[in-house]
Amino acid sequence: MLQFLFEYGSTIVYFGIAILSIFFIYQYVFAAYKNNTELKKVLSQIKAKGEIEPNRRKDEFNAIFKATSLNHHWLEYQETLHDQFKVVDGEYVLDKTRATITAAAFFSQQNIIDSKISTELYKHLPGVLTGLGIIGTFIGLLYGLNHFEISDPTKIEQSVTGLLGAVEHAFYASATAIFVAMFVT
Repeated sequence: MLQFLFEYGSTIVYFGIAILSIFFIYQYVFAAYKNNTELKKVLSQIKAKGEIEPNRRKDEFNAIFKATSLNHHWLEYQETLHDQFKVVDGEYVLDKTRATITAAAFFSQQNIIDSKISTELYKHLPGVLTGLGIIGTFIGLLYGLNHFEISDPTKIEQSVTGLLGAVEHAFYASATAIFVAMFVT
């Protein structure tokens, strides 16, 4: 098992970096792009409505949020809205709507962005990648040292070449992991 780890350590590290990178791109970057697109669409629809008559506001916002992932947040926020009426010509007319809780409590960064793209999970990814790179470096060094033969003078040159090759692969694995970690950050 140890021999397998020594011989394929750099490959295992590269594979780990590739898997983590794919998960990052798919579950974070693509999800963030999709979420950003949806938020921009909703915002542009809200801005396009301009000033809405008080008696039509809830219906207009229901229509905007209905087919989005924000609908749940809107419905919860809507429960905090209370209509205030005034008397006009002997008739109660909706004057304004007041919120008992701010919209920021429902439409916060944590609710709208962080939870959808798992930011808590991916905050630790650069450290994990750097750790993988360090492990790859040590595995490569151990592999090179394990195959270094100083007892036979005829094999010393060949051993040095093998050691330097193992060190080269180890440092490439580490550099790759650090580069990907910097990209993720």
